[in-house]
Amino acid sequence: MFQDRADAAHQLAIRLAHLRGQRPLILAVPRGAVPDVAAHLDAQYLAEETARQQALITRRRALYGAARIDPAGRLVVMVDDGVATGATLIAALEATRARQPARLLVAIGVAPPDALVRLRARADEVVCLQVPENFSAVGQFYRDFGPVTDDDVTALLGAWRAGSA
Repeated sequence: MFQDRADAAHQLAIRLAHLRGQRPLILAVPRGAVPDVAAHLDAQYLAEETARQQALITRRRALYGAARIDPAGRLVVMVDDGVATGATLIAALEATRARQPARLLVAIGVAPPDALVRLRARADEVVCLQVPENFSAVGQFYRDFGPVTDDDVTALLGAWRAGSA
């Protein structure tokens, strides 16, 4: 059990120490939770939800000051606090793989065994801290799994930018 996301991140950093000096591009996966129910939804709902999510992505890119960094030829590490089905992370991996990184690594706090099988088929390396057999939700493995707000993200990015300036 992790205390919180910071605890899991610290543990992942230790496990990824072998990457030190390689200047990897770190990509964080925001708010997955995409249910695997698309076959049960009508086309109009899917179109409306797709438009809503695209607008949200555009807004967050502007809010976070996200730069378009080309992953081509780079070591890319995709980080997530955990996955249930892996659907969101798989979509991110496929989109990144199309941009031809030199190597694509996944670093996650927790995942069920079946999701790891799907992730390993799409990544060059997968580092997962906990692989419980009895998995129902990512949050069950964190004492504090409160929501991550846009303000939280902008504060973290601001602190990082100030430290790297």
